[in-house]
Amino acid sequence: MFVLSLNIGFAQNTKNFSVECASLSNDGAVLITISKNRANSNYAPNKAIKDAITVVLKTGFPGSSSCVKQSPLLQTSDERDNFNSLSQEFYSSKGDWSKYGRIVERRDNVLVEGSAKKKREYVVSVLKEDLRKYLIEQEIINPLTKGF
Repeated sequence: MFVLSLNIGFAQNTKNFSVECASLSNDGAVLITISKNRANSNYAPNKAIKDAITVVLKTGFPGSSSCVKQSPLLQTSDERDNFNSLSQEFYSSKGDWSKYGRIVERRDNVLVEGSAKKKREYVVSVLKEDLRKYLIEQEIINPLTKGF
């Protein structure tokens, strides 16, 4: 089902990977299907989690049959600059990124669109609302209620 949805425009392609919203939950988590764009490439689980978190933070992703369009948490250039000042620490081996994402499923041997080659993809759960709270605590973004 996910591979077919790539053909009808629900996936977002970046330079290095493809991402698609698999589902949203009421507790503020989002399930993201993510894979490298190149077939037969090694895609480490931690890299997939970091890429999924980066999508939630910086680019957002288009809607799908099971999700509405998601805007990035970092909306302005000031917010992105503020995050960039701590991103090296955030994404370090002992960084906070690991609190906000986890692998739900690993799929090997997924056919690459238009090819006989295969690739690995992951379904990653990102705790989007918890990540938003973290960004507010770090004073990277403002609370939604500010100014009311």
